[in-house]
Amino acid sequence: MQRLLTPREHRLIEFLISVNAPLYEADAPRWINQIQNCTVCEVNVPYCLSISHGEETYEGWETPERLRVN
Repeated sequence: MQRLLTPREHRLIEFLISVNAPLYEADAPRWINQIQNCTVCEVNVPYCLSISHGEETYEGWETPERLRVN
């Protein structure tokens, strides 16, 4: 069942994004905007969330070819 982030979850994700913002300067503002209206769904246990937002595609660097470990 999908639901909105709780205030505590929202603050935690916001904190994690802000701490990592220097590493992901181009992506952090987009991520902050996405958590404003995203929904989540618990996956197997309450501590594992699947986040869903309205953005259909992402053109970031994390392509399967770049993430492949040889």
